[in-house]
Amino acid sequence: MRVTGSMDLNDDVLVRSFEVSTRRAGEDVGAVGDQALLLETMLGRYVLNADANEVWSLVDGRRQVREISELVGSRRGLSASEVTPSVRYCCLQLLELRLVEVRTRSQGDQTTTCGPGLS
Repeated sequence: MRVTGSMDLNDDVLVRSFEVSTRRAGEDVGAVGDQALLLETMLGRYVLNADANEVWSLVDGRRQVREISELVGSRRGLSASEVTPSVRYCCLQLLELRLVEVRTRSQGDQTTTCGPGLS
């Protein structure tokens, strides 16, 4: 499978795939920890461990991968450069599994209104 976007991903913004549903991983997927997350698509089920779950939770369609690395590093008391290889690897894996996509400029330019008083 070919991953789109630049291989270093630092300047790329990721968005979660619309074809993915999520739920907390329970006993049915084994003892993988309280922070595990189960992602389901039409093609498969994937369990994210706590580290991958942290990266997944920061994918919001606005943050660049470098910003995700900075946030993960600051939460752990590490520099962004210390966590960037792991964050990048995780993002590449999510891309290969089609759980996230690289946001295109046209996707970023669209505005969605949630309703009166909400944005």
